[in-house]
Amino acid sequence: QRDGADLVHELHISLTQAALGDKVPVPTLDDEPEEIKIPAGVQPGDTMVIDGAGIPRLNGRGRGNLIAVIQVDIPKKLSRKAKKLLEELATELRDG
Repeated sequence: QRDGADLVHELHISLTQAALGDKVPVPTLDDEPEEIKIPAGVQPGDTMVIDGAGIPRLNGRGRGNLIAVIQVDIPKKLSRKAKKLLEELATELRDG
């Protein structure tokens, strides 16, 4: 999505990436994606900004930014093992 000279991109990450942090590629207008570091504990709707990776400004003074809006993908189906691990995590977080 374009917002003036800025580009807004919905960046879909997994539940574990949101909780633990990760480095993920973000597509850019250039041929190569830009890798950004997702901090541990990032929340849905948080934004990460890549300076100068947006649209070139009409007045020739640099480029806009690329704004990655975090979207955390929650799995719709879990294996038995994954469900058990999440239940153990929930207990640990509640009692920890």
